[in-house]
Amino acid sequence: MLEVRVVPNAKESSVEQVGEGQFKIKTTAKPQHGEANKAIQALLADYLDIPKSKLWLKRGESSKIKYFEIDE
Repeated sequence: MLEVRVVPNAKESSVEQVGEGQFKIKTTAKPQHGEANKAIQALLADYLDIPKSKLWLKRGESSKIKYFEIDE
């Protein structure tokens, strides 16, 4: 399981690995109607070089700390 700390509504999007299975992601998307969650999923999938369909948000839908699982 991957732990992601989120900074929504940032000036630019970025992904930073801060530990084993831990990431800090900044996104320009607003935290409304799931926009930020979709953007975070796409950024993380791109960073990990996997299809975003293989990445699932397991916990933290409305939290700044989210947990993703990779479906292999």
